[in-house]
Amino acid sequence: MKNMLETCTKRSIIRKCRSTNRCLWMAVLVLLAFCSGAHAADKPGASYILGAEDVIEIMVRNHDDLNRVLTIRPDGKITLPRINEIKAAGKTASALAAEIQAQLEKSLNHAEVTVSVKEVHPRRVRVLGAVKTAGTYELKPNWRFMDLVAVAGGLSTKSVRISGRVVRAGKVIPFSVEQAVLKPGSAANVPLQPDDLVILDQQDITKQVHVVGQVKTPGAYDLEEGLNPVSLIAETGGATTNAILSKVYVLRGAAQIPMDLQAVLMDGKENTSITQFKFQPGDVLVVPENQARYSIMGQVTKPGYYSLPEKQREATVLKALATAGGQLLDSDLSKAAITRTEDGQSTVVPVNIEAMIKGDVPDNIVLRADDVLYIPQAPDPQVHVIGKVNKPGAYDLKPGLTLMSLFAEAGSAASGASLRKAYVLRDGTQTPINLYAALIGGNPDKTVTDFKLQSGDVLVIPDVSNQVNIIGQVNKPGVFDLDDTLTPASLIGQAGGIIEDKAALSKAFVMRQGTQTPLNLQSVLGDGTPDPTVANFKFQPGDVLVVPESQVRYAVLGQVNKPGYYSYPEKKGEATILNALSEAGGQAADSDLSKAGIVRVVNGQAVSIPVDINRMLKKAGPGSQMELQPGDVLYIPARGAKTSLLPLLGPIAVLLGGL
Repeated sequence: MKNMLETCTKRSIIRKCRSTNRCLWMAVLVLLAFCSGAHAADKPGASYILGAEDVIEIMVRNHDDLNRVLTIRPDGKITLPRINEIKAAGKTASALAAEIQAQLEKSLNHAEVTVSVKEVHPRRVRVLGAVKTAGTYELKPNWRFMDLVAVAGGLSTKSVRISGRVVRAGKVIPFSVEQAVLKPGSAANVPLQPDDLVILDQQDITKQVHVVGQVKTPGAYDLEEGLNPVSLIAETGGATTNAILSKVYVLRGAAQIPMDLQAVLMDGKENTSITQFKFQPGDVLVVPENQARYSIMGQVTKPGYYSLPEKQREATVLKALATAGGQLLDSDLSKAAITRTEDGQSTVVPVNIEAMIKGDVPDNIVLRADDVLYIPQAPDPQVHVIGKVNKPGAYDLKPGLTLMSLFAEAGSAASGASLRKAYVLRDGTQTPINLYAALIGGNPDKTVTDFKLQSGDVLVIPDVSNQVNIIGQVNKPGVFDLDDTLTPASLIGQAGGIIEDKAALSKAFVMRQGTQTPLNLQSVLGDGTPDPTVANFKFQPGDVLVVPESQVRYAVLGQVNKPGYYSYPEKKGEATILNALSEAGGQAADSDLSKAGIVRVVNGQAVSIPVDINRMLKKAGPGSQMELQPGDVLYIPARGAKTSLLPLLGPIAVLLGGL
C-alpha cells in the first residue's frame, strides 16, 4: 500500500484523470484499499450435530497434555485421558465441551474446555431399485425411508409391487414399502442411518386388465383386489370430454359386457352390478368416443367441433358458448343463429344470446347433433379526431380505447394546438376536455380518465398559436399557452418549478429568433428582492426560456454516505460545511469528523485546511457557518487512519477549480 501511495503522485493523477468522474473513481479506489480485509473461512454453525468420522479439536486451558485432535469413531465415541470413553456423536460441540469439562473437574480445578469442528464427514445413504432416480444422497437429520424416496423422484411403480430391505453394517432389515407409503408414521417408514443401503425390489405381476379409448391414460393396469370399472377409470385419470359413458363395455374374449357408467360417474347413483363387477385377467375395458357432435363458429375464443353431451340439459346454448371459451370482444351476441338440418332440409334458428345472458329470455334452447351455432362479428364502431393533431381522421373504437390512447394514435398535438381548450363533440353537445393537465401537468381529472368514448364521438383540438417554451432545469419542460398574465415566475410554476441544486437561475436567458436575452431569475426566485425588469418581462409567441444547469461544483469525499460532486449554491450563506455534509448524506459510521479537511486551490496551488467538524456540531456558533468555496474538496477521513489522503486530493481540487 505504501508503494502505491508513493507512485500516485500529483503529476500522474493529473495526467490520468481526464475527467472529474475518473478523478473521483481514483479517490474511491484509494479509500477502498484502506478498508480491505480477509474473510474468515466458513465453519459449521453452533447448532451442528457431531457425527461419526467428524474430526474435532479439544483444548483444555493450562493443560496442554490433554489437548487432542480426534476423529469420532464409527460407534460415535472418543477416548480422552482421565475420562476414557465418552459419547460425542449426536451432540453439539458446546454440549460435548460442557460434558468433558464436568468429567475433568472431578480431578482438576477450574478446567476450561473448548471443542471445535475441524472436519465434517459427509453422511450419505444409497438407494437402488424401483425409484425414478437411484443413487447416493446426503443424509439429512431425522430422515426416514419416505424422505429418501422423495429426493429420489418417487417410486417407479406401485408400492404394492415393491419389497424393501435396508443393508446396515452387514445386516439386512426387511420392511413393507406399501405400509410405509400408506402409514408414514408407522415403523415401516424406517429411520435411516449413515451409510445405509436401501434396496427396492420390483415384483413381476402378470394379472392385468387393459383400458382403451377415451380415458386420459389408457394402458395396462394391475388386477388388484376390489378393482371395479369405476375405480379402474379413476386410475386412468378419468374419462375425456369426448367419452360416451353410457356405451362403455368390457371385452372378455369374444364377448362384450355392457357397462352404463353415465349414471354412476356423472350423477353419483349407486349400481351394485358395476361397483361389484369382478374383472378377470386379460379383460379390456373399452370407453368409446362420442360420435354425436355440434360446432360453434364465428367470434368465439375456441371455434370448432364439440361432443354433444349425453345429458340433454348440458347442451344448452350458454353452456356450449362457455365450452368454446366464450365470445370475443367484437362479437354481436344479439344476432347469433343455429343452423339445423332435419330431413335433409336446413333451417336457421335466430338466437338472442345477449338477452339470455341478461336473463330477459331463458336458456332453454338445446343443441342437437350436427347443429352449427354461429356468433357474428359486430360492426366496427369509429370515433374521429380533428384539429391540431399530426394525424387527424377516423379511428376504430376498440375495446379499452381512452381519450389519452386516442390522442396518441392521432400522432399527438401539432404546432399551435391548445390542449387546455380541447373538447369532445357528441350529438351537437361539447364536453370540455383539459388534455393539458393530463399530458403536461401530470394531474388528469376525472373528466379525462373516466370519459367513455362512444361510436361517432369527435375529439377536437383547437388551434391557438400563442405559445412559449421552457427547457432546462425545470421539473416539467414543455410548451405553454401565452396570455397577458404570463410572467417568468408563473411560467416556471406551470413547469413544475426548478430542479433544486442544479438550476443556475442567475444564468437563465430567453431565446428569441436566434438572440439570447439574459434573465437573472435568481433575483425573482432566490433572494426575495425581485428585479422589476425580470419580474415583469413580456414574452412573445415562440420565445424559449432556458434555465441552464449550474457548472460550479464542490466535492465531498471520504467517509460519507453519498460521496461525489455537488452544485455550488447560488444563494449566499448556503455553502456551509455542515450543509455540504448533510447533502452528502451525513458521515459514515467509521468517520473521524475531528480530522476533516478542505483541499482548496490558491493561486494555482492546492492547500489543505484542517477542519474540526465535531467542534462545529457541539458549538453551533459562528464557526459552524464556515463556507466552502467553488472547487473546494471536503474530505472526511476514516477513524484511526494512519495515512492522510489530503495531498492526493489536490489534483481533484485543481480540476474542480477549472470547471
